Amino acid sequence: MTREQVARLTAGTEFPDAPWQLVEFFRSARAGDLVVCARAGFDLRSRFEYQPHNGSHGALERAHMLIPVAVNATWADKSPSSSVDLFPTILSALGLAVPEGLSGRVLALRK
Repeated sequence: MTREQVARLTAGTEFPDAPWQLVEFFRSARAGDLVVCARAGFDLRSRFEYQPHNGSHGALERAHMLIPVAVNATWADKSPSSSVDLFPTILSALGLAVPEGLSGRVLALRK
């Protein structure tokens, strides 16, 4: 499946884009053979850590995957997108070249 197909099929679920994110994670040369994720509402810090922990480093659940984006335009395409699409979209909106090999895609804007 393509990234767009996975995004479309999982957009309304509790874990949008999770299958694609896991595949991308394991493609990394720095990835290990095992992924450990804390259940929602928990984290993996030790009890001795004294600092308050009011956030997370990100997870596959919906609350962590959806991010607000404000633009002075209208999205031309309403299909699901990802945060990796923002960088190439910003470059394109500024009239700059989008480097080959980026994970994201340019999201079309109507002015």
